Amino acid sequence: MNRHRKIKRFFKDYVNQIYPMMIELLEDELQKSTEKRKRIWTRKWILRRGTHGASVGLLRELASEDVNEYRSFMRMNVEQFQLILQNISDKIQRSDTAMREAISAKDKLQVTLSFLATGNSFRTLTHIFRVPKPSISTFLPEVLDAIYDFLKDYIKVRK
Repeated sequence: MNRHRKIKRFFKDYVNQIYPMMIELLEDELQKSTEKRKRIWTRKWILRRGTHGASVGLLRELASEDVNEYRSFMRMNVEQFQLILQNISDKIQRSDTAMREAISAKDKLQVTLSFLATGNSFRTLTHIFRVPKPSISTFLPEVLDAIYDFLKDYIKVRK
């Protein structure tokens, strides 16, 4: 009987030691299986738009060094671009949030004009201007509407 008590005591102690560890492991596994995979909010290379995008690199250089190439790329000169930008900025500019910096009206207009001038895909525009593809598809119609509203006296549309 004494031996039986020792065995019983051994298993009881063993279970009391192992049980908390088992519960912890099971909780960890349950949390891992129900936890959503973390999504990338914004890719790191896109966050460098302000220092490496076409707006601060190529287009700035073309505007100051080679106006003919700027005109070829944007299908308008710098003054025409600035005129349109001044007149539609209020309609297309959004506010910065705590989560991220808003895409500037200048960047939106440059992406839109480049799209119209070249017919490049949204993927290509994403790489050139460092603006996410979903953002382009969202703001492009807004910018086109703003441009139309500004230039509607000069645009003839068939009905």
